[in-house]
Amino acid sequence: MTITDYLPRYLNQAINFTGDNMSSDKAMFLVIDYLITVVLAFVFAITASNTITAEADVIGTLRATGYTKREILAHYMILPVLVSLVAAVIGNIFGYTVGSSIFVSFYYGSYSLAAYETQWNAEAFLLTTVIPLIIIVIVNLCVLMWKLRLTPLQFLRHDLSRRKKKKSFRLHTKIPFLHRFRLRILFQNLPNYVTLFFGILIGGVLLIFGMMFESMLEDYKALILADRICDYQYVLTEMA
Repeated sequence: MTITDYLPRYLNQAINFTGDNMSSDKAMFLVIDYLITVVLAFVFAITASNTITAEADVIGTLRATGYTKREILAHYMILPVLVSLVAAVIGNIFGYTVGSSIFVSFYYGSYSLAAYETQWNAEAFLLTTVIPLIIIVIVNLCVLMWKLRLTPLQFLRHDLSRRKKKKSFRLHTKIPFLHRFRLRILFQNLPNYVTLFFGILIGGVLLIFGMMFESMLEDYKALILADRICDYQYVLTEMA
């Protein structure tokens, strides 16, 4: 068979557009990925923190009998790390089998592309597997180290806070009593309110990402149909 003509890759608009289109979506997918990872990391950390609070007397006894903070920390780190590793393995298997075929079918349904073969990508593995695992480990490690900083006697007494009770600062007496009471409650629980604020903020961002897709795709479809010149378009190029 003799080749009489060919189209270079850089002139193939279908292949070039496919790569550019996927690259433009990369930032959005990474933001969603890391937001969900941070939320899951805090869920693991809060669950472990509550478990430590419930088992404070057991931890105090273990510490008093010679167990170190590192050993207890490793015990509570096993579950989140193990679950994350299993999820990473399942996610990679799904991504390189069923998941990739789903995305490929989207592009094959719209463009005439050459034969496709799924290949392992180091950058994708780093961004979608290694970095989320590091986030999970760092968040849980920081929370658990802060929770396990107490002495064995404090664990045995269930005295899990090092903050000494401070005298409430004085509020002006001209402020009505009910308003002063509400302000004191607000200031005393300010850290909890800050945590709640960031939780609601992250949840709102994820909700917006989820709700905007349908309207965004419908608007993009309407723009494409409105701007098209004709039903079919052909591009002719002159080969040098």
